Amino acid sequence: LVDLRVLFDIVKCRIGTLVVYLTEHTLARAWCAGEIVSAFATDKVNVVRVTTPSFKVPPCEDLDELSLYLDTSGCNLNEHGISLTMVSISYGRLLSETTSDIPFERPVGAGRQHF
Repeated sequence: LVDLRVLFDIVKCRIGTLVVYLTEHTLARAWCAGEIVSAFATDKVNVVRVTTPSFKVPPCEDLDELSLYLDTSGCNLNEHGISLTMVSISYGRLLSETTSDIPFERPVGAGRQHF
């Protein structure tokens, strides 16, 4: 991830659907937060979440203290006009029942195979 400004612009202007692949760490990554905020900032982008088995909704304390929850090393969202309030609102929309959810199911037999 070299230029987040370009990434966030692509999300806002050049895609029709943002698929948010939720793992245990997705919402803690600042660039993911920026993409989610960018998608919800426009009515042009449909947001769909794919929920993997490792994903757990962060506790309310973490969502209330996003400055501690988000890993902002190497990514300052404020430089891109994205505030923690915007992240909080976007996460609320992402996790609400109004956002389409596709549960990720590992196919039977998937994973490591021993020969």
